[in-house]
Amino acid sequence: MRFLVVLKSITSGVSYHRLIVPLNRLKQKGYDIEFINTFKDKEIKESDYDYLVFNRSLGYGFKDVEIIEKFKNEGVKIILDIDDYWELPQHHPIVWRNDINYEEWKGSIMANISYADYIWTSTEELKQKIKGIAPTTPIIVSRNAIDYADPQWKSVRPKSKNKRDVVVGYAGSTTHYMDLDIMKNPIRRLNQNKTLRNKIMFHLFGVDLNSDYGKIVWKHQIDVFTGGGKSENLMVSGGIIVYNYSSFFEQMDIALAPLLDNDFNRCKSELKILEAGSKYKPFIGTDMITYSRASANVDLCSSEDDWVESIKELVMDKQLRESLGRELGEFVRDEWILDVENQKRLHIL
Repeated sequence: MRFLVVLKSITSGVSYHRLIVPLNRLKQKGYDIEFINTFKDKEIKESDYDYLVFNRSLGYGFKDVEIIEKFKNEGVKIILDIDDYWELPQHHPIVWRNDINYEEWKGSIMANISYADYIWTSTEELKQKIKGIAPTTPIIVSRNAIDYADPQWKSVRPKSKNKRDVVVGYAGSTTHYMDLDIMKNPIRRLNQNKTLRNKIMFHLFGVDLNSDYGKIVWKHQIDVFTGGGKSENLMVSGGIIVYNYSSFFEQMDIALAPLLDNDFNRCKSELKILEAGSKYKPFIGTDMITYSRASANVDLCSSEDDWVESIKELVMDKQLRESLGRELGEFVRDEWILDVENQKRLHIL
């Protein structure tokens, strides 16, 4: 089997987890796999391959279909990997950014789903959405999994010592605009307690204050965590290359993952739990299917009181943090195994 894998970007977190990590492992096991970023990288002869693999789109809008048809005309099978729902909430940056035509973006993905011969996805919820477009196409749920042979996940370094006692961290991108709003009142309440305020350092990772849309998103997120500038126990760190981003979690004592409960987020994978567990950090997230499907021993919150009590308990009890972190670390290593998920990918071909 000869695979041509189009990444679009080697710096994308989606490309890293859905294509680079799993298919590099298959390549190490002897499968014939070639990676390219775009079709401008080299001259491609379609008949040299058995499968064309990409996540969501090839990056050319509706012209993706022309490229796909060229491969299909040579007998090449199309494998579409998709990790996010294409129907976005109105506050999602892709809907309102000036540099993206959301309807074209969405329409291109839907067209690619209809042209695919096989589909890999990450959750049962997203699989059901896909079946609405491609009811007869073979679809397999192959979950995200960490490659613990990757140096960034293999090492577990201690948190730097120049921070306050307890770092409560959040790592995310601009696509999580508004997801943090549910933390506004819990953080305000925690900071009203002088002992907790002096003990906690909140830390946002992946902050983009360079792009125009990034400034809009992250100014809002920072305001949530500082009460509009009233609190000072917040640090921010910009994005780093995806091959080093696990260091975000090494700098945390507690990993937060708030989400708004909507169709888009319900289709998301439980990757945040894996990331926290990979570095043996306790996890607090929203009580919704995205995280509850993992059946892990993590704190899931459905009210402001839940968030306040969960954060307070873990902040004040170092032994509990370490115990829950160790347990989660062992659980994710036993439950999400890259080779097992890769066998699912191959099974439907």
